[in-house]
Amino acid sequence: MRYLHAATRPVIPNDALREAMMAFVIAFPVFWALGEVAVALGY
Repeated sequence: MRYLHAATRPVIPNDALREAMMAFVIAFPVFWALGEVAVALGY
């Protein structure tokens, strides 16, 4: 996680924005998977 932070520093200089982007990138697949499970269960 820390390395990813360092890697994105030159691309996204704003710390807060970078944090938000990272959180989105990590959370999106989780929510997508939950949606897939819900559809599979017939919700």
